Amino acid sequence: MESELFGHDKGSFTGAIIQKQGKFEVVQDGTILLDEIGDISPNMQTRLLRILDKREYERVGSNKPLRMDARIIALTNRDLSAEVKAGNFRADLYYRLRVMYIHIPPLRERKEDILLLTRYFIDISNENFGKHIKDVNDRVIDILMDYDWRGNVRGA
Repeated sequence: MESELFGHDKGSFTGAIIQKQGKFEVVQDGTILLDEIGDISPNMQTRLLRILDKREYERVGSNKPLRMDARIIALTNRDLSAEVKAGNFRADLYYRLRVMYIHIPPLRERKEDILLLTRYFIDISNENFGKHIKDVNDRVIDILMDYDWRGNVRGA
């Protein structure tokens, strides 16, 4: 993960045969989305905190600081405040990431979105696969509405 986010210098580890830019370098002046932030290691938490505090980082195997100028959006399905209390997530990183908080309830708590999502996925399928689907059977809608959705649906 470190190499993917921060890049690496040639020879910094076995298989590092060339220098590689990381996502933070590639996304300069843009936005980087960090999915499942609640699952990252304590070491990665420390490195991300440095990026947020100093706006700089180093490639793996390098000691040359690189400037980071990007917006960071972090997603998780965990209760990070509980993870902080349990000692599994750094409090300082938590408060740095929680500048703006948006809670999206699971689909089971907002079943009115099922019809909108069904329409969306039909449109995407029609566009991407050359289909001509107009609608779905009422029985299918009933099944979707009765299902106990355990999480959120991720779109394309």
